[in-house]
Order: sequence, then C-alpha cells, then structure tokens
Amino acid sequence: MIRLKAQSRMVIRMGDVVTQRQSRASVNVNMRAFTSSTDHGRGQKRLQKSESINSGISRKIPNAEKQEEKQRAKMKKSLVGQNVHSSYNSQFDNDRWRKRPLFNRAGMSVKFETGNDAAALLIQEAQRRDPYQVDFLQCVEEVAYDVAMAIEEQPKLAWVFKQLMEPERLITFRVPWEDDNGNARINRGYRIQYSSTLGPYRGGLRFHPHISHGSIRMLGWEQTLKNSLTSWPIGGSKGGSDFDPENKSDGEIKRFCESFMKSVAPLVASKSDAFESDLNVGAREMRYLRDAYAQILMQNGVSDVTDESDYLFGSTEEFPEGTGFGCAYFAERAMNMHLNMEISGLRCLLSGAGMLARSTATKLLELGAVPVTLSDTTGFIHCESGFQIEDIDAIALLKEHRGSLHDFARNHIRDIKFFPVSEGGSVWGRIQGDIAFPCISQGELNVDDATALEQNNCQAVFECADRACTTNARIIFEDRGLLFGPSKAVNPGAIVASGYFLDVLSKEGRKATKDEMDQNLRTGMFEIHDNVSKAAEKYDMVGNLKAGANLASFLRIAEKEL
Repeated sequence: MIRLKAQSRMVIRMGDVVTQRQSRASVNVNMRAFTSSTDHGRGQKRLQKSESINSGISRKIPNAEKQEEKQRAKMKKSLVGQNVHSSYNSQFDNDRWRKRPLFNRAGMSVKFETGNDAAALLIQEAQRRDPYQVDFLQCVEEVAYDVAMAIEEQPKLAWVFKQLMEPERLITFRVPWEDDNGNARINRGYRIQYSSTLGPYRGGLRFHPHISHGSIRMLGWEQTLKNSLTSWPIGGSKGGSDFDPENKSDGEIKRFCESFMKSVAPLVASKSDAFESDLNVGAREMRYLRDAYAQILMQNGVSDVTDESDYLFGSTEEFPEGTGFGCAYFAERAMNMHLNMEISGLRCLLSGAGMLARSTATKLLELGAVPVTLSDTTGFIHCESGFQIEDIDAIALLKEHRGSLHDFARNHIRDIKFFPVSEGGSVWGRIQGDIAFPCISQGELNVDDATALEQNNCQAVFECADRACTTNARIIFEDRGLLFGPSKAVNPGAIVASGYFLDVLSKEGRKATKDEMDQNLRTGMFEIHDNVSKAAEKYDMVGNLKAGANLASFLRIAEKEL
C-alpha cells in the first residue's frame, strides 16, 4: 500500500499519459505479488480500488488547474469592482462586509452596521474632502439616503458608492478669445468625464457665468445617474465654461466656440466622449463648435470627418427638441399612472422661453395639454386660453433675433398679458395651473414657490432643467403629496434620442428621421418612468419618483461594477 501511494503521487506530479500507464503497470505487478500471499478476492477488490483512485486523480488534474487559474484571476480583481470575497447574497457574507472598514481615518477603522449608517459615513466623507462644493454635497446626501435600503440588503454597495463619489477626471483649461473691440479675453473651460462604467462618456455643454469646479462636478454626477436610466451603454460627462453669451455678438460667440473647441478636442477624440446641448448652448453654438471640430480633424489628416462629427454631436442638430419632448412624454406617463389623469386639457405652467421650454410646450400642445405661461429675463407672459403652435414659433423667431417676451406681448393681439420682473413675484405664485415645468436653471423654484403651487392646487411638478427645484422645495412636494419628477428621470430625452440616432447610424448606415427618433423617444421615456416606479415600489416608496430614480440609476451602475 505504501508503494501504491508513492506511485499515485508520481502520477499527480508528472501528469503524463505514458507515465500514468507505467505507474498503473507497476501497481498491477505489485498487487499481483500481494494477492499471492493473501486472499485472492480481497486483493482483486483492492486492485480495482487502487486503479479507480489513479484514474480519478488523473481526471481531477484539469479541474485543479482551472481552480488555480480562477484563484489567480481573483487575486487580480479590485476590491470594489469585483467579487473578491465571494458572493454577498448570503447573510454570512453581508456580515463579513459589514465588519470591513469603509474608511480608515487616523489609524482607526470606520465601519457601519446599517444602510443609514453607511449613508451617513459616505456623506461625512464627501463633506470632509470637498466642504465648499455645496451643490455636489446636496446631491450626494440625497442619493445616499435614498439608496440606504439597498445598501442594507447588499453592504458591498457602500464601496461602489464610495468609488462613484470621485470622478474619473476633471479637466480645467484656458479659453482665450478676442472681442469685437480687439481686446484679448480669457474664460475658464471645463470637462468632467465622470464615469465610463456603462460606456463612453456623453453629456451636455453649458455656457454660464456661474460655472465652476463645484457646479460642473455636481452636473457630472447628475449626468452619470441620468444616463444610466436610459437603455443605452453610455457613461456620464459634462462640460462648459463661465463664458456669458448674454449681450455678445454672433462674431464673439463664434470666436469663443472655436477657441473652446480647440482646447477640448483632444479630450473627446476617437469617440471617447460626446456632447449634448445644455444651458446657453443651442443650435447656433453647436453649429460653431461642429465647424471648428471639422477644421481640427482635417488639419490632423482625419479622412472621415463626418463620422467623427456625427458621433461627437449625436442628434443635437437633427433633433434639438429631444429633451423637451421627452419631458412632456414623462409627464404624460406619470400623470396617467400615479394620478389616473390624462394630460389632455390640463393647464401647464412653464418657465423659460429657450429651446427647452418651447419644445416642451410644443409637445404638450400635441398631447392636448394647455401651456399658459413662458418667461425670460424681462418677466413672464400669461395666456389664459393657452398658447398655440403659432405663438411658440413666433417666440422662437423673436429669440433668434434676441427679442424679449415683453416685445412679443406688446405686439400680440391675443389675450396675452405680460408681468415684468420689476413687479416681483414669479409665475409659480401668481398663476394657477395643474402641472409645473421649471425649464430655466438649477434652483429656480424655491420653498416659497413650492408652497404657492401647493396652495394653488397644483397636482405635479416635473423638473425640465437640471435640479430646477431647491432641496427644501423638493421636501415640500414630498410632505404635501405633490407628484414630483426629478430632472434625472424627466430630462434625459436628448440622451435617449442620441442613443437611437447612433444605433441606426452604425447598423443601417443612415441617419434616423425626426419622426423615428420621436417615436423611439416616447417608448424610451415611458420605460424610464416605469423602471423608476418599480425601483421605488421595490423598496416600499410607492410613488416617490425621486427615490426611485436615484435607486434605479445607482443600482444599474453598481450591477456593472460588481
């Protein structure tokens, strides 16, 4: 038996077919000698057993090698991105993750017991690292507490959230340009490529004097979560400049866009990133940027300029109404599913008079709703009977020539009244409506506005502009039972449209028509609403679209990370 074991070990070490046969032959000889002095039947049984041992060991060799390969691969996987410590689905593994330190501070291990504990620790860490980025900190706090129940179920998600709080890269660059008087001017440009977990970066450009490191980081965070709600494999990015296009000539805007594109082009080359329209970056600015990019490509010897440009700018030129149309579709679905109300006939309050507000109003009219207000820097206009398509077109033409809504109301013969800014008050407090659509910018709708909307029996608020409502206004909506659609769920229409546009372009070699993109957009926005609603319902927050959007978006990213 000793000799048998030695021979078996030799088979394991060498693993050679010939060696296996020789070892078995040797075993057979030894076993025959053994059976001559013992019971023949018992020896035969031992011989069969020894042969089965050898053959079994030989069969296990490939499996052993596979196990070693798996173990080596496991060691190479990152702590956050991969399942190094086995599955976390069981309670045993959840307890193991809770015992691991989420942070190490001053030689002390910081751990958590519950999902709310983890959320509080993550918020504290964000505050410690970036105490002055107030907008970003508000976003982190909101999302952290909304996903706390998911972290309670799967503690490992806390490490994913910890990683997501840091963008992959944030680039700041100088944008020199010359004004009409020949003066050299300089602005700051930004591009944050926040997360490529789901795919290549994509996100809007905005020009506004309040753009800064903190605001661009907040917008990059929001864009990443927003993009993850769509069905397309798209990461999140954002960009822009503190350039103010207000009171600038076309020549000045053109020269600025050319300089901006020259600085940002290396960051978005080779289809690694892509643009969408945003605040103060409309069709005119996109046209200037696209022309400048084409010149850069040709100077660098790129043969297929059209292909590169189509990817970078997506559907922004073919379907600039995508975001506004998507807002209207989301509102249509939400009103029907949560309030059992058809959007047709409902009075809609809109702020703004740019592309976002006008396209939202246009689609609301097509759906049978009644948009009754629009606004700009001079004040707001109110049409008691509701605007018509002709009114929206006239306002669009007026805005192309830098006219104001005051001019529109003064020259219009219908029942349109103008309320100047000097009189005070806002559209939200002075006009009654069933649905509110803030379409201008972040934080435009505050606590007083939210209270006024509730007192005027408004049924729902849908953020068309990114984070158009302040945090306290959102709390008012939740406490008083108003249906609230957050911007990350309401306004990804341009992303949905661009995803479809590029999909048709790559598969069929043609550009999708506006009607095709519109039909796909309606389906896509309905799906986003339904996924958000299901996520809220799963965690016992039925009807809370804000929490549902945060959960659905974060969990899709986490699933990919894990």
